[in-house]
Amino acid sequence: YIYGSPDDGIKSNNNAVISGGSITIKSGDDGISVAGSLDITGAASINISDSYEGIEAATVNIGKSGSPSVEISSNDDCINASSKTVTYVYADEDEETYTKTSVSGTDAALNVYGGTLTVSVADETEHSYSGYNESGDSISIIYEADGDGLDSNGTLNLAGGAVTVYGAVSNDNAALDYNTSYTLGSGITLLALGASGMTESVTVASQSYVEFGGMSMGNMGDMPNANITGAGPGDANSQNNGFGPQNDNIMQPGSGNMQNAAVFTLTAGSVFAINDSSGNSLVSQTAGKAYTYVFYSSPSLSSGSTYTLTSGGSEVASSTAG
Repeated sequence: YIYGSPDDGIKSNNNAVISGGSITIKSGDDGISVAGSLDITGAASINISDSYEGIEAATVNIGKSGSPSVEISSNDDCINASSKTVTYVYADEDEETYTKTSVSGTDAALNVYGGTLTVSVADETEHSYSGYNESGDSISIIYEADGDGLDSNGTLNLAGGAVTVYGAVSNDNAALDYNTSYTLGSGITLLALGASGMTESVTVASQSYVEFGGMSMGNMGDMPNANITGAGPGDANSQNNGFGPQNDNIMQPGSGNMQNAAVFTLTAGSVFAINDSSGNSLVSQTAGKAYTYVFYSSPSLSSGSTYTLTSGGSEVASSTAG
């Protein structure tokens, strides 16, 4: 058990490998912070039960060998793959105090090859952390609970294993976020829930997936003009000049395919399910938050088949597997 108060639970200024053992971390800052690459392999079991940010490293590799288990609860990004240049500047030379600034690069990578990964952004709008400082004094810190589930400042590669992401419900955060590319491998089972405002599209997919709600924001440079109709700012039949809540077909960036972007809310505490055309349930869970976006991929999906999302037993959206 590691209590990182008021700083990181595990910190490396180089690279780090966690290949076994059972580790529980509670931290006032990052659960695990690594300047270079972090590899979680073997039968390692990691539970970051309390943190401002769960894992931060330039490169994060999970399950490259073995079948590790990683569970994270955080107030900001659960995993942030971020390559940073850190600069220390004296704030007061007489007192020899300094401030630390960092600039993120785009050469980061987040790779999940196998094992089990479950991440959750905290439910509260504000989240408190209580503990002790280096002098043994009691401290209490208040954080805003708002961040991405999986965030890569470079590439996001979800190649295998079982990944579940419970993201934030504010529209300025995404369950899955990346800067350069997002690859979905074959053999992975992925369920991601979050807000519909800033969802991003898959760059390369080796197996089928379905999306319910949201407008994908990836590859905006490839986005053709799309007729977006419905109530909102501007003309009711405007082209890319603003839109509001509606149930319309919206062009997914870069794909050229019309995706149904039905507006819905999975009420917190309600039971939701993803069903195939025969009514068989592929996923059935209780929503912990008021989610407006659901992404699901597994080897059991068939390209071209239609799947439905239900809440409380009633259909709220449908999607054709791509």
